[in-house]
Amino acid sequence: MCWQQLGIKAGDNFIQARGTQGTSDTLLAWHIATTIFKARNPPSSSSSSSGSVATHLSGYCAYLVAYSPELLPDDDKWSNSMYKATKKGAERALRDAVPMATPQLESRQLVELLSITGSKHEVLKEGARLGEQLVELMKGEDEEEEEEEEEEEEAAWKALAGFWCEMILSMAPSDNLDGHAVAVARGGELITLLWALLTHVGIPEAAVGSSTATTRMGASPDIV
Repeated sequence: MCWQQLGIKAGDNFIQARGTQGTSDTLLAWHIATTIFKARNPPSSSSSSSGSVATHLSGYCAYLVAYSPELLPDDDKWSNSMYKATKKGAERALRDAVPMATPQLESRQLVELLSITGSKHEVLKEGARLGEQLVELMKGEDEEEEEEEEEEEEAAWKALAGFWCEMILSMAPSDNLDGHAVAVARGGELITLLWALLTHVGIPEAAVGSSTATTRMGASPDIV
């Protein structure tokens, strides 16, 4: 599986998808892509562990953009405005969605609807592009045996799980003491626990960013 084809490059402090401007829109684009991939390839028993990690971290990162943008590197107001515009665009796009007979048709519908609306929303367009490429990488020959397909699916979910783990680790280090203090006061967040751990062991933001410098990947669902 050639995950390098997806063209995801790590910046100094976060992994950035093509056409995005910061961390928040990168997270949403990859959350959309993961949702599309899940529609096409629901985690099976063989990939359930990696699939669970990937989908839960994807959803958590989307949650951070929506409800705790102060814990992310981007400007709070910009992140909030971008999220609202993306959510509104996704809701508009998916109004025309209908139940589909197969996972293949379901994922294709998501890509087509989001791509049409995404012409005015860069995050939706990029999420649809990435999701389509993820699905394309899973396509095998007609004569491919079921066992080989399961191995491909397991490898795909494992790669996505690794990507999301690396993504959240790259975001955790920061000097945003006030933001994390507020998060602790209201019960804590996963990213705050990681921030505290990395700060405690003396790992600065730059060190985590440099460690990911060569990383690549590579009813209607709740997209954002």
